[in-house]
Amino acid sequence: MERYRIAEQSDRRLHILRLLLSADYAMPHTVLMRALYDYGHTVSTDGIHTDLSELQELALLTHAKQGAITVATITQKGVDVAMGRTAVSGVRRPTVDEVKELNDWTEKHHGG
Repeated sequence: MERYRIAEQSDRRLHILRLLLSADYAMPHTVLMRALYDYGHTVSTDGIHTDLSELQELALLTHAKQGAITVATITQKGVDVAMGRTAVSGVRRPTVDEVKELNDWTEKHHGG
């Protein structure tokens, strides 16, 4: 059961980074929670805050409170992890197809 929890957590954290990258690098935690649900991850408010804090400790994103909302912003290191350029313990490495999909999306929306 522990292996499943770790695998789910690392998958969810990769999706957080990919969502931030596809959303012009920043997103409120409430929107992240809804988007993660579309990827099969039901996460509580405490759970998303834990993920954001741990990803911040790894220098993959920053997050800051803006009233009742926490806004997460991906860092360059987080972009590198989301794009499969570097690996970080605790975050699932993207598949070749996921990297291709993200590269195609980035080129289309950000001009490369």
